[in-house]
Amino acid sequence: MEIVACKLVSIFNKPLWVESREIYTTVNIGISVYPDDGQTVDHIMQYADMAMYHAKENGRNTYRFFSNEMCQASEERMLIAGHLRHALDNDELSLAFQPKIDIINNRIVGAEALLRWNNPVLGNIPTNKFIPLAEEMGFIEKIGTWVLEASCREARKWQKLSVKKLHVAVNISPQQFRAGTLLDAVDQALKSSGLPPEWLELEITESLLLQDTHKPIETLNTLHQRNICLALDDFGTGYSSLSYLKQFPLQVLKIDRSFIHDLVDNKNDRTLIKAIIAMAYSLNLEIVTEGVENKQQLKFLQQCGVSIVQGFLFSPPVTADEFRKMLLVDAEKEPGTAKLSMVINT
Repeated sequence: MEIVACKLVSIFNKPLWVESREIYTTVNIGISVYPDDGQTVDHIMQYADMAMYHAKENGRNTYRFFSNEMCQASEERMLIAGHLRHALDNDELSLAFQPKIDIINNRIVGAEALLRWNNPVLGNIPTNKFIPLAEEMGFIEKIGTWVLEASCREARKWQKLSVKKLHVAVNISPQQFRAGTLLDAVDQALKSSGLPPEWLELEITESLLLQDTHKPIETLNTLHQRNICLALDDFGTGYSSLSYLKQFPLQVLKIDRSFIHDLVDNKNDRTLIKAIIAMAYSLNLEIVTEGVENKQQLKFLQQCGVSIVQGFLFSPPVTADEFRKMLLVDAEKEPGTAKLSMVINT
């Protein structure tokens, strides 16, 4: 059976010719075995379907055999989905804020808003488990609107603690673009909070820019015209096409933490980071590096000319109250500013 699956995958690795046109496609195969996996046709088909989705999640164009672990994962997924339907109405969602640090002037310049979900039954659910579910279930638009409004309300409070402009960065799902309601949601969040648009930063992913439609660029251009900052999140983990860095009105490039983690010991990571930084600055893009956890990483980034960083070296994500206290303490030390006074972790 495995030999047959390998042959099928191999066949689809080659182009298909349809009416003199070369077409590429992929195949995902899920396999369940009678009677080990199930005793009925319905069960066998259900488990094969489950295995097929695991094949998709593991890079596509491959095959997977059904296992009991898949069944357990599916049951957990259904349980989380059931509670997620009521998370917003039950006031279970909250925001944490990770400070963004200007390491040249040694001060806080803003924070990234990070969604958190604490359920009374399931406890704290990791975002990599519930965000994809929210997207699949069609909830992400409603949740995303709540995040925008809550982030803008909180950021408006920061302005009373500093004369400096403090950005709040909000992650935007591609589905919020596809729904066609993002502009209205942003306008409403800014209007209700009173936050100036230039103090809001929207973080988008590479997958959005790769959509075969003019809608994303039209929306991004409109946001840019309204003085909202646009950042490309997790650069380097996807296709990293240079063409859309010129095509789209981006102002910030965020280097993914996966490059930062091993840069001290990995020469290739150091080389890539230098190349990304040089390219970004040549395009007049600001660089933000995520995942800075030790002084060696910080020193390297300083030598490369990076000015804005995030990471546990300075602070983990904190509650809104804790972040405001950071700003308040710094402002009291030097009126009119919000300089960094956190103790760097060692």
